[in-house]
This record gives sequence, structure tokens and C-alpha cells, in this order.
Amino acid sequence: MQRYDLTSHTQKLQSLGQLAGGVAHDFNNILSIIEGYARMLERQIGHDALANEKLQHILLATQRGANITKRLLSFGRQNIMLNSVCDIVQVVRESELLLKPLMAQRLTIQMDLPDKALYVACDSDVIIQILINLAVNSRDAVRDNGTVWLHINADNQDKVILLITDNGVGIADTLITRIFEPFFTTKSQGQGTGLGLSMVAGVMQQVGGTIDVESKLGHGTQFQLTFPKAEAPQNKLHSLDTKDVRSFDKKTILIVDDEELLLPILQVQLQELGLKVLQAANAEKALIIQEEYPESIDFLLTDIVMPGLNGVRLAELFTSLRPNTGVIYMTGYPNRVDENYYQQLPKDSLVLPKPFQPQLMISTLEQALKRVQNMTVEEII
Repeated sequence: MQRYDLTSHTQKLQSLGQLAGGVAHDFNNILSIIEGYARMLERQIGHDALANEKLQHILLATQRGANITKRLLSFGRQNIMLNSVCDIVQVVRESELLLKPLMAQRLTIQMDLPDKALYVACDSDVIIQILINLAVNSRDAVRDNGTVWLHINADNQDKVILLITDNGVGIADTLITRIFEPFFTTKSQGQGTGLGLSMVAGVMQQVGGTIDVESKLGHGTQFQLTFPKAEAPQNKLHSLDTKDVRSFDKKTILIVDDEELLLPILQVQLQELGLKVLQAANAEKALIIQEEYPESIDFLLTDIVMPGLNGVRLAELFTSLRPNTGVIYMTGYPNRVDENYYQQLPKDSLVLPKPFQPQLMISTLEQALKRVQNMTVEEII
């Protein structure tokens, strides 16, 4: 069985990861604008069923777009799944509905899955993308009637092993060490990009797992993905009621983002929560506003990546002048992927990835408010 060198793989994909990160940042800003205006229209339209149905399609499309950026960021150093925990058994079982339409009629999918839940630290969307990539490769490798087997081994105490096996043509020994290289493909021009297996290897490196491949010409191929086990997630349901809105009454927030089309959207959303909203298109204007504004500013909501003074430095200067302001960062780079900026953030910083849902905004504002209140109590004591 051939084990792929994931450390070497990460180095090869570093430039790809940087490119994907830049694309994701701009794309998520655009998605935030589309989603924001769609939600504003949704509230204005009221009970127009046909218009609401169309808006729901727009909102669903923005969510799918956000998932695409997650897949882009599975290259190189882009950590996009470590904050999520999922039951891999359930994900694989439910993936059958997605995989069947991708398989030729001559192929069948067989699953051998344990009855109990097994948790891994990986986003479910990313696991589904892994399964799609490997299953499609298996499909293309089977010339006649064939089978793709999905098996999860639950016997190991600290590992979860996922096997994807086919009875296709197999892979030659001279090629098996290269199949995870970016842009390497044995398929005809236009039939494959050579990025699918590269993405899979990048994901496994990030979750601290391994990927092994065993193949023999004429006898098929087996991929073995080994994930570290994770603890079952605790269900923390955030209920939205009138108390959530009242808690922000008479509070003031300053939002800072160089994407000026996004500012009026955020303004409307925050005003609906009872907040008084100030806004600035860059850090320099934000500092001028805080200097001229005579009352307290309870929250600073700032983008991280901005031309000139970035959001991290802005927050440092702002809180040195107004220490009782709760700071929330927002970014088009999902889930702490821009290492240069995220390494500068104070420990346990509050970060909203774009595009963000209203519920997530509310819960993050609540966390920021509690931190400021706790800090004030400590100063009094």
C-alpha cells in the first residue's frame, strides 16, 4: 500500500492555496452583498409567494457559492474544516443520494457502515466532496459492470478508517506516486483537471489524517482515509426571541469595511436589532469618527483585510482609546484562513466569516457584549 507524503503535498500546493484564498475573499464579499439585498427584499415583499420563492432560490445559491469557496480553500494551508465536527457515518450514508446520479447505470454503490455514530473534525460538505471525487474516479476506472464499495472501520479506538474501493482497471506502479500532484491526470484533455485527488490529500493533511492507496492493474483500486476521532459536538441551540433584540437597544456600533456596497446592508440589519449604526469605508475614517463622536461606541465591527490600516491594527488603536468597546472581526476568508492576519489576532477573538447568517451575527454580538460587561465588573472590583 502506497502512503502519500502529505507534508510534501502541502508545500506543492502553497501557491494554489494563496490564489484560492484571494478568490474566496472577493467572492464572499460579493455573496454577502447579494444575500444582504435579497434578505432586505424578502422583508419588503411580504406575502408575495412567487417573489418569495424566487428570493429563496437566490439565498440558496449564495449558500452554495459559500460552499464552493470552502472547497477552493481545501488547497494548501487553508484551514476550512477544523472548527466543525460531524458524524462521518451519517454523512457517508446520506451521500448515496448524491453519488448515485454520478454513477453510470452499469455501476452499483455498496455501503458497509457501522450502526453507531463516529465523529471527525471535518466539515460534512468537505467529506461529501471527497466522496464525490473518489467515486467519480472509480466510475471512470470501471470499463464494464462494476461496483464501488464504501466501508467504515469502527474498530480502532482513536481512528476512523474510510475505505473507497472499486474493481476497475487499476493504476500502474509508475503513476501511483503522482496521482495526488496538482494538475496531474491520466484522463483525456477536457475530461479532468487533475485537482480532485490533490484536494483530497490537502484535506487529509489539515485534519491530521493520512491517505493510502493500493492498486493493481486489472484488479481495481482502494483508497484508505484515516481520520483522528473527535468528541461528539454539544448541541447548543440559539433561540431567537424579542429579548435578543432588546439587549442591543441604545447600543452603538461602528462598522468598517472597504466594500462600500456592503455597508448599507449591514446598517439595515444592525438597525433592526435596535443598534445605532456608524459606518466607515476604511480604518482611517473610523478613527476620525471615534475621535469626533461624543458618546460611547459599544461595538466595533471591522473587516480584517483592508487597504492601508488593516482591521487588526485598527482594533488595537481603537481599544487603546476606547477600552470598553467590544471588537468583532469579519472577513471574506472563511474560518481563519488568512494566516498573516489571523496570527495577529488576540486570543479568542470574535470573527464573523462572510457571508454570515443573522443568527450568527446576533450570537456574536451577545458574546462581545458579555465580554465588555465582564471586563467592566472586573475593573470595579
